Amino acid sequence: MHTNSLAERKISINITHEAQGRIQNITSQPTDTTLERNEALQWLRQAATSYVVFIPRAKGYVDSAFNDLDAIY
Repeated sequence: MHTNSLAERKISINITHEAQGRIQNITSQPTDTTLERNEALQWLRQAATSYVVFIPRAKGYVDSAFNDLDAIY
């Protein structure tokens, strides 16, 4: 069980880093072609959630990561 927990955390961290990278890319584009920040986060959350269904118990980590991003932004 410990190994799975570490693997799940690594997945969560990877997803968080990818989301942060995408947010950085989105926010650096011209404003006329970008989504609002909350729309971008919502889109990223939906995309990550659609992939995470294949990993048991990982949805909680993704939700936690995006809740943290919501609190920051």
